[in-house]
Parts: sequence; C-alpha cells; structure tokens
Amino acid sequence: MCNFVFQKNSNNTIYNYMSNINILELKKIISQVDVCMMNTISPMGDVNSRPMLCNHTDNEGLQWLYFYCMDSSQKIVDLINNDHISLVFADVAQGLYANIMGSATIVKDKSEMSSHWDARLEEWWADRENTPNLCMIQCRIDSIRYWYEGQEGLLKI
Repeated sequence: MCNFVFQKNSNNTIYNYMSNINILELKKIISQVDVCMMNTISPMGDVNSRPMLCNHTDNEGLQWLYFYCMDSSQKIVDLINNDHISLVFADVAQGLYANIMGSATIVKDKSEMSSHWDARLEEWWADRENTPNLCMIQCRIDSIRYWYEGQEGLLKI
C-alpha cells in the first residue's frame, strides 16, 4: 500500500497525495478498460492524442503496458523524438479515471511482439507480428494518478 507521495509543483511547493489503493487492486480495475487515449509530444512540442487498444499482458504488477501500430505512424515519430507518454483510461460506469505516465520503447523484435500478442489485434493485423512494418510500443509505467470511487491518489511505481 502506498501512503504518501511527495512532489514539487511548478512553484517548488511540496504537496502530497494519499493513496488508499494498492497497485494490484488498481491493475485489476484498469485492466477492465480496453481502450485508452495515448498522448505523445510531437517534435514541435504539441500534444497528440489518439485512442489505442491496450494489451494488458503484464502479469507481475502494473509496470508495463503494450500497444501495436505501424512504424510509420505519427505516434512513432513523436516517441522517437520524446519517449514520455501519458495514457488516459476512463470508465464512467465504474467511476474510474486514471492517467498513467511513463516512458515508451519501440519494439520490432517479432518474438517479443508475439509474446505480448492479443487475439483482438487480428482485426487490424491478420498476419500478427509478421505484418510488414508493424511494431510494438512498450510503455514502462512511472506513476499513476487516479480518481476512483470518490478517492484521488498518486502511485509511484
């Protein structure tokens, strides 16, 4: 259980957020949400957002999330320039809102892509990891700011 996380805001004032939920509970809740908004920063400094199907295959906690796309997409251009990423999940029915922040790595290794493959992706890529120019975005999670059932918290991973 994470109790207090201290950070400095833009005015260098220290503030904290209390988290009443542990990482495995939060993973279970977030894993029920299939689509998130992936936010990247363009080479010009603009924030680009797009909906992405999230592959929840990390079985050892909530440290990694995986996404697939073509290597010519704008998100890849953005991530080559700046690997910071934000993933926003929302489930209004559950009262869940989460912003996951971290860094991304672009993976082109077919065996690595295969190990995280989700059959739902075959709607877009029938040839699976053998699809030409397909790549995987591996997101390492650093922190999660969440709002759930009237609680707000910040978890550092």
